[in-house]
Amino acid sequence: MFRRILVPVDGTAGSEKAVPYALGLARALDAEVVVCHVVTTPLTPNAPGEERDGARYVTKIAERFRTGGVATKTQLRRGDAPQEIKEAALDWNVDAIVMATRSRQHLERLMLGSVADAVVRDSRLPVLLVCSRQQLRRGARRAA
Repeated sequence: MFRRILVPVDGTAGSEKAVPYALGLARALDAEVVVCHVVTTPLTPNAPGEERDGARYVTKIAERFRTGGVATKTQLRRGDAPQEIKEAALDWNVDAIVMATRSRQHLERLMLGSVADAVVRDSRLPVLLVCSRQQLRRGARRAA
């Protein structure tokens, strides 16, 4: 079913909440994982440092998968996060995307948008969204 899974991470603890889910799914299906990090800042004189930090980060996350017995590749990209995630999914010929959602307040979300929303809206692949416990609690309060 799923031979290759894309796991986009952005350097925040929130984005890493998707890692255990992707690891479990990849292990259960004997799938390969591609860990992707997108550097979203414009090219500046600091770009080499940002890319070096991004490469270290994506390697650190990939090691968690490898330690769990999952074949893993890494990719560092630069540009608009939703667009680069969708392009990475095409370039790597993945079968699914597993990513975390952010815990944004309603107004901030309306103003800034959401990477996860944009990926889900435009993706032709299955996308598993992992939300934080904080988001689950907030949603339960709204429903009550």
